[in-house]
Amino acid sequence: MSIKKFIGLILAIMITTVMVSCGSAPSGSGGSNSKAAAIELTADPAFIEPGGFSIITAKVYNGDGELIEDNRSVSFSVDNSGLGSITSSSNTTNGEAKATFNSSGASGIVNITASIDGVSRTISMQIYNSESKAAVISLTADPSTIVVGGFSIITAEVYNNNGEKIEDNRIVNFYIDNNSLGTITESSLTKDGQASATFKSSTNSGTVNITAKIDNVSQSIKVYINKSGVSSIEFSSADPQVIGLKGSGQTEVAEVKFLVKDFNGQPMAENVLVNLKLNGPNGDEYIGDVPGVKEMSVYTINGYATVYLHSGNVPGTATILATIDGTNLNTSSGVISIGGGFPSSKHFSISSGMLNLEGLAYDNIQTDVNVLLGDRYGNYNVLGGTTVSFYSECGAIDRSVVLSDNGSGTVKFRTQSPQPQDVDECEDMTNDYCKAEQDFIDLYWRTMGINIKGSEHLPRDGLCTIVAVVDGEEEFVDANGNGLYDDGETFVDLPDIILDKDDDKTLNTVYEHLIVDKNNNGEFDLGNGKWDN
Repeated sequence: MSIKKFIGLILAIMITTVMVSCGSAPSGSGGSNSKAAAIELTADPAFIEPGGFSIITAKVYNGDGELIEDNRSVSFSVDNSGLGSITSSSNTTNGEAKATFNSSGASGIVNITASIDGVSRTISMQIYNSESKAAVISLTADPSTIVVGGFSIITAEVYNNNGEKIEDNRIVNFYIDNNSLGTITESSLTKDGQASATFKSSTNSGTVNITAKIDNVSQSIKVYINKSGVSSIEFSSADPQVIGLKGSGQTEVAEVKFLVKDFNGQPMAENVLVNLKLNGPNGDEYIGDVPGVKEMSVYTINGYATVYLHSGNVPGTATILATIDGTNLNTSSGVISIGGGFPSSKHFSISSGMLNLEGLAYDNIQTDVNVLLGDRYGNYNVLGGTTVSFYSECGAIDRSVVLSDNGSGTVKFRTQSPQPQDVDECEDMTNDYCKAEQDFIDLYWRTMGINIKGSEHLPRDGLCTIVAVVDGEEEFVDANGNGLYDDGETFVDLPDIILDKDDDKTLNTVYEHLIVDKNNNGEFDLGNGKWDN
């Protein structure tokens, strides 16, 4: 043999050795790429009518999670031959083996199993008449709020197209949208139209969507999973409970608090995020520090979530809904009243305990002078603390009173010098005082037979004018309901205020005083032509 041929023979032997060493194991030899480790089993369709059929597909995976090679035999079987039969075995193609299940014509549930290399997988096949097909699912969760690690029973009530509960032993499947939040029973059989599953939460809090499905009909429901420490939230306080309109001079801000408790009924030590939502009369009221804000979130401090409510231009009631973030634990504040706060000329009255005092003959005969106030909406409880001033042409009266919480106040008037103004007889019957005096003179003449007309003692000589004054607004009609006076809206233009000693509704600069001069012109005017606030 030549050296050249010898070397060629040696190379051929070496190449053959390498090929054998690196090749795959023969089919069926038990190598890691051929031995089955898991089976995924599906049915198409997943439910059939009696006498129908379904294609059963088994996807077979090896230990590396890859589909096994072709021509591996997979065995198929059913647990109840009375409900149907299936192809006994089938070889894999691209890792899949298919078999046909044929229904015998009876209704029920048959379990179909695929097996290979000691690994098996079973699915349930539902066989039923089309008239019992599901149409509606009513889904409930009990309870709908749990803590981490807790349980909730999910119940599906299933009805057919006739509104009747479906037959027993129908399969209802259950799913969750987030496996990190827990697990649920995969399927359950109906009994008396109901199927139930148990959801067990993990250690994570949040909201999980749970779906029940049968016959291509599905329904979902939410279960809220709270942190283990949080048990409840409750309204704590609103201080004050009543606030005035913006710019009214009353308190315009209320501090509102909510208390978050743990399962021991104690304030939560950890900070908890609380979401807040304001519902009010829609007059620019807001919560927090930024005008216009209706929704915001705050963290608790020592268990308390605190927010400040600011009033707007419209009176009414306001409430704040507080919800612990990520849960459905919520509560509402008590009703906080936003009041008018502005004294209104329409709701201002003055009265006296006695209207006839023997003050022309005696000093220090006393009576109570009462004032009652309300705002433009007729509310009086928002005017506590308002000051009303008094003026009198004769005798003496307390200079002012601070109204109580119900918008009322009382001062003392007493007779003393000076006496009421000695007035001249008047003939102007358009003047209410003149007309009233003439009516009295006529009555006195008819009943007593005494004519006092033209005498020096006229009935008006005994009239003592008492004036009560308060900062407030002229009556107006809030046509657009925005809580503000707008140009063009109807209002009552009040005159200046004088101490009208001679009762003629005009200012006598010799002995009468101009108490309120609205346009500061030094003269008495019947109105200034604009709405005064």
